[in-house]
Amino acid sequence: MDADEVTEWAAYAQLDPFGGARGDWQAALVASMTLNGHAGKMMFKPDDLMPKWGPPRAMRRMSPREIRARLEAMRVGRSDV
Repeated sequence: MDADEVTEWAAYAQLDPFGGARGDWQAALVASMTLNGHAGKMMFKPDDLMPKWGPPRAMRRMSPREIRARLEAMRVGRSDV
């Protein structure tokens, strides 16, 4: 592939993107149509279902007591902890 062809593909990708981001949007479109079809009204837009990429959120360090409480809540099926 020469430099001219690379330039042409880059220009084409600007007009009609392809690859991972495009695939994510296509999957979100199908998912929103499926969900909305079952809900009977427009509840979800494709953007609502797009993955959110970026730096991970900072997690607060938990004490051993908090960890035990969370694990116990998961064991008994509680979601209020």
